[in-house]
Amino acid sequence: MTCGVYRITCRITGESYIGASSSIEVRWKAHLADLYRGSHYSRRLQLAYDKYGIGNLTFEVIRRCREMRTARKWERKMIGKEKPILNSAQVVDGKWFYPGRTQQIRDGWARSQHLRKRIL
Repeated sequence: MTCGVYRITCRITGESYIGASSSIEVRWKAHLADLYRGSHYSRRLQLAYDKYGIGNLTFEVIRRCREMRTARKWERKMIGKEKPILNSAQVVDGKWFYPGRTQQIRDGWARSQHLRKRIL
């Protein structure tokens, strides 16, 4: 099993998705299963699959790592550098950012802080 960072690219549009896994081969099969079922969490990647088909998606390992912690660091670095269109999350200044979901995240955080105060 290979630990590291990988890229899925649409041959037609050139748009890509970057991810990390402790077992890249298993993760690729999970992506395929989700795409086939029409239930992939990256809506953009699902749309590319639906429109262009699996034959127009390429999969490549872009960085092999010994530890998952290192793979996550490289994933953030690559996402921050390349800004892949097909990812749901982006990295800005080394932190995860979810375009279009910022207010939802803030609202969820505010609710959790409110509940924490009530419990304590």
